[in-house]
Amino acid sequence: MTGFGPMLKKELSELYYSMRIVYVPIVFTLLALMQPVTMSLLPKLLESTDLPPGTVISVTEPQAIDVMGTLLQQFGTLGTMVVILITMGAIAGERASGVAPMVLSKPLSRAAYFTAKGAAYAVLVTISLVVAMLISTYYTERLFGAVDWGAALLGTLAYIPVLWLLVSITLCTSALFRSQIAAGGVAFVVYLLLSVVPSFLGGFVRWLSPNKLAEASSALLIGTEADRIGLPIAGALALGAFFYLMGILALQTREL
Repeated sequence: MTGFGPMLKKELSELYYSMRIVYVPIVFTLLALMQPVTMSLLPKLLESTDLPPGTVISVTEPQAIDVMGTLLQQFGTLGTMVVILITMGAIAGERASGVAPMVLSKPLSRAAYFTAKGAAYAVLVTISLVVAMLISTYYTERLFGAVDWGAALLGTLAYIPVLWLLVSITLCTSALFRSQIAAGGVAFVVYLLLSVVPSFLGGFVRWLSPNKLAEASSALLIGTEADRIGLPIAGALALGAFFYLMGILALQTREL
């Protein structure tokens, strides 16, 4: 692909100078920390609440394994929105501002242009997730006791294809639409359908849902064996490759 190397360097530099390489990991970390912090403060909050005389509330002291199993939950909703928001203007924004035609007037193929953006944002979300999970696992251990760091790393790595899929979907819609809002909205709907619809179809198809991979990743975080995890990983990677190819096709067939 002509011009991929220089384009990738440009995209990574842009992520650095725009500070996304700093604030996206911070946002991911805050999302991951919500669970251990909330579960740690919950008993104290209940004790300080004014309740009618005679009211008894029994709260079981959470264990480290309970907290670890919930760390990825925030990425299913708020994390999805964060990834879409930072990615939806990657191509649509440059097309609308006229930057894309200038960049592509150089010795740079549209496939290399799209691929470099996909690689840069995949690096960004991967680093952000790993940093967030390392910090939240550390605080979970400090607040609730020892954790299995090997299992935590394995569960984190297993979840990465979900974020890659989301990046591919958003870049694809960003190549289809000039409006960043339209690109983000369609990406969210597509991802939501992929997450929900397969579970109703049953059989082999239900294993292709990103939700299945999220569930399996959470199981791995607590050291539990994940059932048939290879299928949802393969499904997420295959769907990501599909939207990657569709995005390149959309970029090559549309006017800038």
